[in-house]
Amino acid sequence: MLQITLKLLLGILLGGISFYGLVANFLVVLPVYRLAFVAKRSPIYIISLVNIFADVFNLLLTTCYLVPLILKSAYIPNSTTDYKVSVIFGTGFMFCWYLGSITQIIMAINRLVVICFKSQDLFTCKVLIVIFSFIFPLCIAMTYIAQFGFPCCALVYDSRILSISYMSSGEKNFSNMFIDVPLNFTTSFTALVCYSLITIKIWKSKRMVSPNTDSISSSGNREYAYATQFCLITIFYTISWLLFRIFPIILDNQKVEYYCFVMIAVSLNNSANAMVYIVFNKEVIRHILRSRFFIFPLSGAHSSLAFENNAFKMVSSANFPSSVRQM
Repeated sequence: MLQITLKLLLGILLGGISFYGLVANFLVVLPVYRLAFVAKRSPIYIISLVNIFADVFNLLLTTCYLVPLILKSAYIPNSTTDYKVSVIFGTGFMFCWYLGSITQIIMAINRLVVICFKSQDLFTCKVLIVIFSFIFPLCIAMTYIAQFGFPCCALVYDSRILSISYMSSGEKNFSNMFIDVPLNFTTSFTALVCYSLITIKIWKSKRMVSPNTDSISSSGNREYAYATQFCLITIFYTISWLLFRIFPIILDNQKVEYYCFVMIAVSLNNSANAMVYIVFNKEVIRHILRSRFFIFPLSGAHSSLAFENNAFKMVSSANFPSSVRQM
């Protein structure tokens, strides 16, 4: 008879979060793609599309590998984990984590440049494609060095602690010292600085605008919504890597089941991009509702996208004051 244990409950909770995160990402991936490459609404959607790719891959690893591993260990306490398979999936996790981290930096700098410095030429569609054509090989190289280039310590999925961990062999963890910690800190710090400056800029802009001007106020609110949207994503990211660092200090080898909250935070981070789009982004919501949640759009949806894009360009070229013009 299967006993209801904390490990089993945490495994089910993690599986539910990661599964619904996958559903949310699959709902937004096509609308974001259309807005990026069909309607060409904003280059920010290209950055988000890369982020969604990393999120979906990690959520698939969690849902299809880690969660069954946890449930198996809950049902068969003495079960073992195949080290080679765990290293392979851990390598996939590291690649997506590095890609997501660098994407967070680009996303924050993009918002800062567009909103605060009024420059949209720095992050055009072509420029972003060139940037990511370098970032993908860079992430592959970083992943290889971190997992196989140092004598210690590859990151693996560990069913004993229901999470990810470094496979220690007693050597110094150079990948953690020279890659993981600096990248995690740089990502969160860069985002903190960028979004703080954006918040100050929008606050000053709102003070300069007459409260009776409804359209301008709406434009300012939209700018703030975009900044808030990506700031929330960064908050989930920061919580994830902080828990990964703090839990070993607090818990050590006691109550190891609670390490599962690290992966719960990671899954929430992987779901945050999609969930924020579904909750806050009216353009994505409109496209999801128009497609009636089907993968392929309804007849005429493509022409409707083109019409909306032309209308968007006309509104964007209107003579609004520069301090509140929509980005």
